[in-house]
Amino acid sequence: MKKIRLSLIIAFFGIVVASCGVYHPQSVDIPLIDHKGDMRIDGAFSMSDGLEAKANATVSYGLFDHVALQVFGDIGEKGRFYTQGAAGVYFPFNKVVLELYAGMGHGFGFAEGQTYIQTGPEEDKVKGRLTSDYNLPFVQLNCGLLSGAGIDFGVGMKGGYILNHSTDDNYYAKRPEGAAKPVFNEKHGLLEPSIFVRFGGEKVKFNIRLGASFIDGTEKADRHFPYHSYTLGMGINYRL
Repeated sequence: MKKIRLSLIIAFFGIVVASCGVYHPQSVDIPLIDHKGDMRIDGAFSMSDGLEAKANATVSYGLFDHVALQVFGDIGEKGRFYTQGAAGVYFPFNKVVLELYAGMGHGFGFAEGQTYIQTGPEEDKVKGRLTSDYNLPFVQLNCGLLSGAGIDFGVGMKGGYILNHSTDDNYYAKRPEGAAKPVFNEKHGLLEPSIFVRFGGEKVKFNIRLGASFIDGTEKADRHFPYHSYTLGMGINYRL
């Protein structure tokens, strides 16, 4: 039994480390803006289930009564990045806040792996790379509870449409000598739920966020857009 458990653990970590994606759930702050002039500045680090680490920041601001703006960006290794801007409405009900945003995101990512090919009686392997530029129009609904000094918590749900432009350099299949790199222009639906908790003082709080992504299409068949499914983020949130 111990050997079976050890084998399962090793297999699990092997899958996690080997996984590679051009996209992961974004660790965007759920600000819960509740009045005009309310501003939140959030800085955090996030880690996906593919062990991809990123630094990210969110700025949210109550521009008018019931109208808010938000910008977000993250950056990872070797030029990976994602940024988005959104405008929305907010409705405070005592300590409960409801927010609805609409916006546009843009990002760049890549995945790397080994493609195995038959060369006579032997198999050979070639290092492959898939690069992707993508746009993401979206809407997001947030709901949560503000406590002032103490604990804030809430949930969010993003729905969007990924417009993906990917270039395959021996990632999905070995490219014949001299052949052009395959290019995929695709559209995929996205659902991205998230949950957060913040705790600390009235102005400064430590935050923890967990997000997940669900993107339609079958990998290697009609979705040439590998992605990570989960992201855990932790950081500091400052309220002006």
